[in-house]
Amino acid sequence: MKINREISYSELAGLVLLLEAERPRESDQGMVALAHVVCNRLLSGEHFSNICQDPDFVPEAGRGSYLDCRDMSVSLEVLGLIAEALSPDGDDPTDGALRFHRHDTSPDWASELEPSALIGGRFYYPKGAFP
Repeated sequence: MKINREISYSELAGLVLLLEAERPRESDQGMVALAHVVCNRLLSGEHFSNICQDPDFVPEAGRGSYLDCRDMSVSLEVLGLIAEALSPDGDDPTDGALRFHRHDTSPDWASELEPSALIGGRFYYPKGAFP
């Protein structure tokens, strides 16, 4: 993916917390895909707070909890996923996807689109899929 901007420290910290929150619910392959799609959205210029508002992220965690959390005890696994997703040489299983949803939901925005992949428990949609 072509990097359009740098990711700030606060965005990186938020990404770590978001992935840590998702880890109990997602497979290894799903975690890789999720790290890639969130990094794709950040690198395309989307603000991190918009990504956290996506209804597909851990609804019981509550909105804003990723940014408000102060516990930064995270696993090396999650840091490795982020490094892989940010690497220009990394293999993105989502094919540059910018959107996704759980496989058991059907949001209005996805009704006319074909997903590029089903990874873990989510469908992923490439950036070219949107009008």
